[in-house]
Amino acid sequence: MTVVLDLDGVLWRGRTVLEPAPAAVALLRASGHDLLYVTNNSRETPATVAERLRVLDPKATPDDVVTSSMVAAQLCEPTDRVVAFGEEGVVEALRQRGCTVLDAANPGECDAVVVGLHDFDYDSVARAARLVIGGARFIAANVDPQYPTEDGVMPGNGSVVAAISVVAGVEPLVAGKPHETMVRYLLHRCVERGFGEPVAVIGDQLATDGELALALDVTFALVLTGVTTLDQAMYWARNHHETLLAHDVHAAAEALDSRATEPSR
Repeated sequence: MTVVLDLDGVLWRGRTVLEPAPAAVALLRASGHDLLYVTNNSRETPATVAERLRVLDPKATPDDVVTSSMVAAQLCEPTDRVVAFGEEGVVEALRQRGCTVLDAANPGECDAVVVGLHDFDYDSVARAARLVIGGARFIAANVDPQYPTEDGVMPGNGSVVAAISVVAGVEPLVAGKPHETMVRYLLHRCVERGFGEPVAVIGDQLATDGELALALDVTFALVLTGVTTLDQAMYWARNHHETLLAHDVHAAAEALDSRATEPSR
């Protein structure tokens, strides 16, 4: 049985590990669950994410990590010439796919523009929009409007994508949670890893983690350490019965463990 775990706002906030996270991961492991770490954060490579995770989960490997960058690369053909408006996670995923990554400042002709979270400015939005207007496919690693940090909520990749989309008049293909490409990719990864079928998603965002749980038809354990307020969580839970509300990820792990050990009726 596989539990899909979000990262930002669930296990850590910015660079700070949330206090309940190590015990939560240990409990899920002790309960016999396989863990798949699935994040819409496109900035880091799976190897970098796995290195961060080892503080919480010594068994974590890059193969246990799925990022929106990896899935965005699957929306490109190996022969594509791609301009990446993103950081190392996007660039590495595209190169591993076999794509030629072009210089954003002087790309020439390109087949696709892939946008992941980066320190964007007016000029990068303009360059990306011009390429899309010129016929390049427009691919977004994710369209998350915001993400949690130690200093509070920050604009997510969706804010960058929205600016480009407004200028170009084109809607992007979206890779990350909860979109179909991500669903197919993580199910395939479960098979590759020899994991059981997903039984739950633990996350903090309704539009990504909650909708992913619905797409997978599994329990959604919604934690309140990220961007979702209690009022929003209560409203969601009233309309989606396969939802467990939890103060933090350890409480979510306890609730899933309790449910798994309940005698069947």
